[in-house]
Amino acid sequence: MAPPSIDIQATPYEDPAPAHEPFGQTIVHVESDSISYNGDHILSQYVYENARVTEVDGKLVVKPTKTEYEFKTNTVVPKVGYCLFLRGLTQSYARWLGR
Repeated sequence: MAPPSIDIQATPYEDPAPAHEPFGQTIVHVESDSISYNGDHILSQYVYENARVTEVDGKLVVKPTKTEYEFKTNTVVPKVGYCLFLRGLTQSYARWLGR
């Protein structure tokens, strides 16, 4: 007995997202009360909420804790890393040639 025939029509894949911009060209701006933009850096506040559980006289006691953090992120990327990478690559290549 032959398997039943199935009519499948393929459609080309279309990416719903637009093409990505080159690296370093995309701008993201977050609107939040805990984030502020200041020149060449972004300041953000974060509150980490946790709880400490201890046992006292056979009872579990839960005490909520909060730790506040402030993060500072530079928006300008320094160019030093690229130079160091090329220098290391050149030195590695020179050692490889000296074999």
